[in-house]
Amino acid sequence: MDSPLVSVSVRGAINSRMELAELLGNAVAFESAGKVIQGYPCLPADFKLPGERMIFDRNLHEIDQYFQAVDQIQRLTKSAALLSDYRSQGINLIQMATARLQFEFQAILTRKADIDPTAAAYFSSLSTSCSSGYQSPGTNLNQMVKARHQFEFQAMLTRQTDSNPTSAAYFSSISTSCSSGLRAGDYTAHPALSDKEIYYLRSINERMSSIGSLHYCIEVYRCSRKKFVEKSFRLLGVEKLSTNDVKRLEWEELQKKIKLWTGAARECVRKLFAREREMFERIFDGLESARTYDACFVATVKDTAICLFKFAETLSTTRPWMQKLFGILGLYYALSDLLPDLNLIFQSESSKSIVNQAAGILPQLVELVRGILSDFEEGVLHEMSSVPTYAGTVHPLTKYVMEYIFGIVRYKDILSELIVSKPSATLRNECGRTPLELHIIWIVMSLKFKLESKSKIYNDSSLGHLFVMNNIGFIVQKIEESSELSEMIGNDYRKKLSEIMLEAVNSYRRSTWDRVFYCLRDEGLHYGFGFCKGVSKRIVKERVKSFNITFEEVCQTPSTTWLVPSNLHLCLQVHQSILEELIPAYESFLGQFKRHAEHPEKYHVKYSVEDLNYAVMVSSWNASSLSP
Repeated sequence: MDSPLVSVSVRGAINSRMELAELLGNAVAFESAGKVIQGYPCLPADFKLPGERMIFDRNLHEIDQYFQAVDQIQRLTKSAALLSDYRSQGINLIQMATARLQFEFQAILTRKADIDPTAAAYFSSLSTSCSSGYQSPGTNLNQMVKARHQFEFQAMLTRQTDSNPTSAAYFSSISTSCSSGLRAGDYTAHPALSDKEIYYLRSINERMSSIGSLHYCIEVYRCSRKKFVEKSFRLLGVEKLSTNDVKRLEWEELQKKIKLWTGAARECVRKLFAREREMFERIFDGLESARTYDACFVATVKDTAICLFKFAETLSTTRPWMQKLFGILGLYYALSDLLPDLNLIFQSESSKSIVNQAAGILPQLVELVRGILSDFEEGVLHEMSSVPTYAGTVHPLTKYVMEYIFGIVRYKDILSELIVSKPSATLRNECGRTPLELHIIWIVMSLKFKLESKSKIYNDSSLGHLFVMNNIGFIVQKIEESSELSEMIGNDYRKKLSEIMLEAVNSYRRSTWDRVFYCLRDEGLHYGFGFCKGVSKRIVKERVKSFNITFEEVCQTPSTTWLVPSNLHLCLQVHQSILEELIPAYESFLGQFKRHAEHPEKYHVKYSVEDLNYAVMVSSWNASSLSP
């Protein structure tokens, strides 16, 4: 840079020593700052020559020196105590610095616009962890249900022949399946800008703002970060779904997508969007903030946010399938949990549409949940399968409904807030019960009604009683396994179910064992003419023989052996009910004829009291080998 000092007559231009000193000082400072700026000339946007280093790549002292030089030139150019020749050069130097800083601003952002392999692997792993390893929610239940019954009751209950029942394993995992990998402390692969990069970009923005060129940085920043956000979102695997897509997809596949969305939503809101907001504030805060917020941050993430919540919005408008309940509840939980974060991230008027979109989905999900629960109640009440279960065992409907109720209990905190109306049916002892508790009670009572109706399908009345006993016993057992469910059902209804089960036990005992008891009756055993009284040996012999044959037949009768082996309490109740009547009657019978018989062994007495006890126990416990 040519010095104008030699061509200026200082004595003619300056009237005082102080002004002369100021001019000379400004001139020296100008030349020093100009040399620093000229040391980093403007480079073309595609400049990639090896060995050329950006200002950013130097140490912090050199970086600060450059920014101080730019500030110095700006200040001196505006100063009155600067010769005109310097002023024109200052404008050129500012233009040079502006071009150089714009180049470096874009170069740094370009470095982070593309997702590096490590980050790509991270986002891909999130998508995989939320979708792979997925098991059909009906896997365990299907193993318990025979195909002929499963198809019939599922086709009715779900109104879709290709549906699978929902299992407890899925209920408990739907809301947490992806969360373990999404904790803030685990988030390391997001290629966020470093502190040095943020400081550098902020320093550039401050200089650009002071000369009125911030709009360039805003546009570069928006394009660069928007590109990164959209790439990150695509790697999470969330797909766009139309209403027709939702109708077309099998529910199992849709469940996978819901689980994937739940994890992706947490990733986007709490990490991707939150990190973008944090970086924006550190780089642009205070620099025309209202305009830059909308032009930079909101424009960066808005399209991705709209696309993210469009998935949940589409699902919220679909028809209420009963299998959807727990997936929709997981969706509702995730969305309501993220709403406070959204309010913190999107605070401007222009970004409120994002929050409003998310918040507007929640009421739709609530109505969908209520519709699903109502449909489920109707499905149980009007279930019409007519094929009896094999040997009076637990019906697939019973297993399905109890598994479904267990899922409701797991989500009771959410459902208690969403379910605000009572069932249409009137139940006794409603006082003090929540609407959700009343709905569960109504479902159980509807199931009881259907089971009692189905018991009449059996031609063998003992199998009908066994069916009621096994199924109501299964319900009671499941209620007692869960303290939460037991509390929600209440003592009155638990007692009512137990009474129904006990009544079925007694009816089963009478229909199965009465002919055994009939052989032990006193009627016909005794004769008496005056002083000649006794027991007819012939009749006793016939009774003993008849008892042996009948007892063995009953012990081998399917309705005797087909108890539910896993329900120990029920088995013990049945044993006790039989033995409480059989043993006293048998002891009385043996006692009477032994007193009058000289040789009891001639009467074909095969069983002692202990033998009877053992035989009854063994016949029932063979259920495990005879059950289908």
